[in-house]
Amino acid sequence: MIWQIKARKIIGNLIVAYILFPIIYIHQYLDNIVSGQYHYYNIHFDTLSAYLKQIFNGFFLFSTLLIVASLLPFQLIKNKWLYRLDKAYFLITLCCYVLLNCLVVIISGWGALLLNASSPWFENISFIVVLVGFSFLIQVFLYILVDKYIRKTAVKIKAGVCTEK
Repeated sequence: MIWQIKARKIIGNLIVAYILFPIIYIHQYLDNIVSGQYHYYNIHFDTLSAYLKQIFNGFFLFSTLLIVASLLPFQLIKNKWLYRLDKAYFLITLCCYVLLNCLVVIISGWGALLLNASSPWFENISFIVVLVGFSFLIQVFLYILVDKYIRKTAVKIKAGVCTEK
């Protein structure tokens, strides 16, 4: 039972970092991909694979940094304190994840982005709104992939239905 929970935590975080995050990132290029016009700034690509290779250049490193700087500390916080919560679990974990991401942005030196009127990725939208939206999406997927199962298993163990630990 314990190995299933640990595997679910690891796989869930890997899915979020290496599958979900690139899908969120690629949204600004979807119109080019669908229309078949592979333009990246002022460069034109003939094939989709070359275009995607240019878009995701260095993205593996960024996803790894996402795991190390955001998802791993958040998972450790959940393991230590948040899994004990009975009420308002999702809301409290969402607030913790938003605060953790704000802290990561401030510590990394990108804290001035929190004060900018617009995000570098989305025009006319505050960076803090983008950060909260991103944190909300990640938290929803983590809850579906990991936390829902873990909390359900913990309830069964407390009730004595599941004796294996």
